Amino acid sequence: MSVGAIDFAIKADGLSASDKLVLILIANCVNDSEGYAYPSQRYLAERTGLTRETVNRVVARLEEAGLLIVTHQYRDNGGKRSSKYVIPYESKSQTHVTQDHKGSDAGSHAHVTQDHNIETVIKKRNIKQREANASRLSEDWKLPDEYAAWCKENRPDLDPRSVADSFRDYWISVPGSRATKRDWFAVWRNWVRKESKPGERKQSSASIPSWADLPRDDSKLADHARWHRLPDPKPGESFPMYRARLSSAVRERMRAD
Repeated sequence: MSVGAIDFAIKADGLSASDKLVLILIANCVNDSEGYAYPSQRYLAERTGLTRETVNRVVARLEEAGLLIVTHQYRDNGGKRSSKYVIPYESKSQTHVTQDHKGSDAGSHAHVTQDHNIETVIKKRNIKQREANASRLSEDWKLPDEYAAWCKENRPDLDPRSVADSFRDYWISVPGSRATKRDWFAVWRNWVRKESKPGERKQSSASIPSWADLPRDDSKLADHARWHRLPDPKPGESFPMYRARLSSAVRERMRAD
């Protein structure tokens, strides 16, 4: 077990519950003197309660986010072995990472991969730390003068305060990290650009079946799906993945109808 790796996993931001659970479980398997672990898919699935397919998707997301380095292992006969997982935390044993993030010689530190991709991981980690400055929109948010002025200049057809009401109500209701933004002024400008013109006829709701109109609030997706006999969420499935799967099911049903 590595206290450093577990601490790194616990402090990782912007992860779903299943992603953080898998990362912490892998961190719990890390040998602090070596800096890596070999938990099997079966072990991760059984301990997290997720399917192997879900575990694979989670690991891929963690690797893409720079929170994990995965090296696939193979036997001499070509069969697969448990993958090698490296979590890029800093510990006394990781002296192979110098101040300029250069890998030292492989003879003394065998767990540094041949292409020294730990450098890339550390850079990604630094990016994620900068992104930690993001914040949610406060529930008592009021339209700043700068925001109102930009709206009047670029969309004089809109009432800034009316737009601000829908903007605030939407973003304070969005759950999880999707509602965490670094630049709310940029989000506001994009929102204003997409606003329909007053009196402009929107797509008739009558032309869209109620079951095909997915709610914007992620927390309401499962209830909508059950009510309209759409697929239920899978254990450990993130909201973006579930929404994408529902959208695909809706398109299939509309083509069939």
